[in-house]
Amino acid sequence: MSNNISVGKINGNPLCGLCEKVCVELKTITDGCRSVYDNEQVQVTLSNFSSEPSYPLTFNSLFFNGLASISGLVVEPTENAKSRIRYTATFTASVSLISSDGSLITANGELSFYQDVLLSIPTDQFSPYSVEVAGIVRSRVGSVITQNVANVRLCATIVTRITQLRELVIPTYGDCVYPRCREFTQICGGVQDTPAFIDNNN
Repeated sequence: MSNNISVGKINGNPLCGLCEKVCVELKTITDGCRSVYDNEQVQVTLSNFSSEPSYPLTFNSLFFNGLASISGLVVEPTENAKSRIRYTATFTASVSLISSDGSLITANGELSFYQDVLLSIPTDQFSPYSVEVAGIVRSRVGSVITQNVANVRLCATIVTRITQLRELVIPTYGDCVYPRCREFTQICGGVQDTPAFIDNNN
């Protein structure tokens, strides 16, 4: 018989073990889209160097993965039941640089993208919506043109999504059951590769 109390894959009938209905508050995504940039040239403002840089600097890499800050947000209804959403997304990326003495240093790199997209906006006035932006930005090609400005060519994916807090009634299997922790020792090989939740369905 399957054990649906443990976290993991469900074997057998997923309805087996359902015992109650609970009301939960969840952040739901009502609509979203992604913008893709390939070999895009962008100016990056450098700050917060990990150590005192020795100029000239050589660009090494740039990486970001997470939420962006939004400014200048404008939401306008259109005739096709969608809304026009305009904003500027700003990312603070991690930038790797090489000083003239050969040492590797890091800095914050601020870069911005202007977005103009069409998305559906929830009409439920009792549960306000939010516009959230997340992105992945990578670059291996660039040059430092001044002490705090770099020009880079990057690849980026920017996701714009409309989120809304909702109270939903969902069926559950009951309270969470955690397995006992496995202590790590040097003589127990392979323990680090063990998944956090043990499959008790077999």
